[in-house]
Amino acid sequence: MKSTLHSLFIVPVLLATAPLGQLKAQDSSASPNRRPASAIKVVQPDGSKQEVKLPARELLATDGSLTLYPGDEVHLEFEEKNGKLTTPKVVASGAAPDRTITFKMTQQKEMTLLTRTTKIQQTVAMDCGNRSGKREVYSSTNLRPTEKGLASFDSWPGSVWSIKLTNIEVSDRSAQEVYMEKVKKNR
Repeated sequence: MKSTLHSLFIVPVLLATAPLGQLKAQDSSASPNRRPASAIKVVQPDGSKQEVKLPARELLATDGSLTLYPGDEVHLEFEEKNGKLTTPKVVASGAAPDRTITFKMTQQKEMTLLTRTTKIQQTVAMDCGNRSGKREVYSSTNLRPTEKGLASFDSWPGSVWSIKLTNIEVSDRSAQEVYMEKVKKNR
């Protein structure tokens, strides 16, 4: 009896403290693209935490934008059409690694990190906006595209509490070529 009560107490506490991405993965009945209404704690530069309430919504919106929050880990799988990778969708796991890219957003007091890993043997590029502090508007950021089959890491000093990725595309061009084109466009 004592062991059962102990287990009943620990499970809700673990669920309450798990990052959003882990909670989504544990609920197999929910769509992997659906974020339930929730709240996240955002680490501020002084080490304090600010609560941000998030409405229920799609991770990958119909306009093709992917919005991430600290703790999120999202797998985007591309559909193959006529030898090209197009039309990404959020999946529960990377069952087709040669067509999937995984995004993970983590946050610490000193920095926010966006990690992208893939086995796609082409360049994966995207536009990025980020929100920090109490800003409601996304600031543009140039991200280096993910090179063929490799991981990419981008970081921001301080606390970014939301990242919005748009124009996610797979290209046969080199990551450097795609990056330079995006930098010139954003000047």
